[in-house]
Amino acid sequence: MNNYRSDIDGLRGLSIILVIFYHLELPFFNLGYLGVDIFFVLSGFLICQILINEIIKKNKINLLNFFIRRARRILPNLFLISLIVSIFSYFFLLPVDFKNFGRSLFSSIFFLSNFYFYFKADYFDTPVINKPLIHTWSLSIEEQFYIVFPIILLIIYRIKKYVHSSDIFFLLIISFIPIILVFFDILNYNFFLTYFRIYEILIGCFLASFLNTKIYSRIILNYKYIIDIFFISYTLIILTIIFNNLVYDYLYNFFLVIFIFLLILKNSYDKKLIFKILSFKPFVFIGLISYGLYLWHWPIIVFIKYMSFKLTLFELSSIVVFSSLFLSLFFYHFYENPIRKKIIFKSNLSFISFILFFFTSLFIYSTLIISNKLDSVSLTEKQKKIYELSSKKENLDCDHEIINQSFFICNEIDNNNQINTIIWGDSHAALFAHHLSKFFKKNNLKFGFNNCLPIFFTSTFNNKNINKCHNIHNEIIEIIKKYNVKNLIISSYWSQYIIGIDTKQKGAGLSDNLYFDVNSKLFNSTEALDIFKRNFLKTIQIISKENVNIWLVQEIPSFKFWVPNEAMRHIKYLDSVDIKRSYSDYLFRVKNIENFFYNLKDIKLINPSIKLCDDQFCYGNVNDTILYSDFNHLNKSGLDYIDTIFNEFKMYAISN
Repeated sequence: MNNYRSDIDGLRGLSIILVIFYHLELPFFNLGYLGVDIFFVLSGFLICQILINEIIKKNKINLLNFFIRRARRILPNLFLISLIVSIFSYFFLLPVDFKNFGRSLFSSIFFLSNFYFYFKADYFDTPVINKPLIHTWSLSIEEQFYIVFPIILLIIYRIKKYVHSSDIFFLLIISFIPIILVFFDILNYNFFLTYFRIYEILIGCFLASFLNTKIYSRIILNYKYIIDIFFISYTLIILTIIFNNLVYDYLYNFFLVIFIFLLILKNSYDKKLIFKILSFKPFVFIGLISYGLYLWHWPIIVFIKYMSFKLTLFELSSIVVFSSLFLSLFFYHFYENPIRKKIIFKSNLSFISFILFFFTSLFIYSTLIISNKLDSVSLTEKQKKIYELSSKKENLDCDHEIINQSFFICNEIDNNNQINTIIWGDSHAALFAHHLSKFFKKNNLKFGFNNCLPIFFTSTFNNKNINKCHNIHNEIIEIIKKYNVKNLIISSYWSQYIIGIDTKQKGAGLSDNLYFDVNSKLFNSTEALDIFKRNFLKTIQIISKENVNIWLVQEIPSFKFWVPNEAMRHIKYLDSVDIKRSYSDYLFRVKNIENFFYNLKDIKLINPSIKLCDDQFCYGNVNDTILYSDFNHLNKSGLDYIDTIFNEFKMYAISN
């Protein structure tokens, strides 16, 4: 029996068009990423159709045969494109991006790239333009499903001697649990995680099994008009939701896959208008090469944008579309299809040997990159020195411990028991302490540093210093009294602990690390701002009683990319540096915190954004000088550049 449906290939064609147009950032395609969700449904439908037909015809599931067929379909193209992208990356990606590429290559060949990018990237963020293999996340989810689901199906078959659509429906219901938990704010949704996508594949599986049931036959015979009415009604509802932005983003996926379910169901018995539109030959043609198009188009976009070719949107779109079509069509006819149909590598042994050779080569290549034994050749020696200098982190050298591995004297001065200033806070405070150490030494002033969170009665989810900082409210007061401290500088990356991380990159953290109240043990992320306001106000009130000047350093503007790396990309491919972020974007992130700071009494504010921002942008460079060592920490040049923001403090410190 021939189960081929041209409308399915037509849907594939439309899906890949949506995805490519979304990645090209064409107008009106801001929801084009949903094309991947359509792929998941279609993939589940087609794979389960194969497995169920095998059960019906042969009363068994040949797992080895299934896995080899899947490997012939997926691996040759994936490994070939990974190899070609690896070559381009070696010559054109900058060192940090090349190392990240090595990690993504390693994860993609093991079909774990969705987890890698979960920890390292946001699909809707600008840094993805530096990641030529980020689109393999969806292939990883599919392959994870292909490996596990047939085994589950086989277990069900061995136990029951048959597989019914109700069995798959039960699995489908279970797969909805993560979405339900997100809806009730019990779980946070993430674009890359497998358990948020399984229901999309299983809904296609269920449909494939349902079409083989007697219930389906009876419904089509007597009640198909009900499906038609429901389909039309649901379509109108979907259009209303989309055009009026009535739901959270993750629910677009849910509503869409239900729509695709109904569409495939309707087309199974109704071969009229919609079926004929989807069976339109250009759509079917694109659908047949959709896998190649998906794999090729994104690396082409990445390298064009990465090398900063000055193209109009039309020029970029034309190059991407035509080159992707050419490459996909060429390799479909001369590589992909011949392997799948056993025209080349006729025996499974020869095919497996070919794949193992490919896999081993990519594995060794990625391992060499990750272990720093292979680096890209994109930078000249002069450019490498500029990059290394700008990326260098300034380290605070304080070795005289006072209390509990959290308080340190940073410059010991004989016959002087007074500490002029304590600098208190996270890595940003440590940077300012390092920078100001020259001032303290020059003026023969003793200063100390404390690396606990600069707020009493508060910790964070992942606070490594929680044990040594648990009594910080008593220790700070004790130090101020004992050493007659005159000034207290408080600094932190404030918004990280209130809103969450701004970007998932090395040094930025892998997950949100929000404030919680130590006494009440509140862990709800929505409470973080209230906890901060309440406990920071208590902190200021307690400390201000000790007759100490409190200086609060406001937040350093952060970037959603590694500034030295982006700057070097500008130098190499644009011959000039222009690193900036919208000032309004920065203000939106910190506005609640800043408004709170401005209303505090008994403190003096030090604002780095005065030097780093104007009315339109916050800058990561001044002319050819790079100011940041990563995405939110200033390097030596950056600290020197903003030095004047401490002028008032320096006057107070000397006079006291």
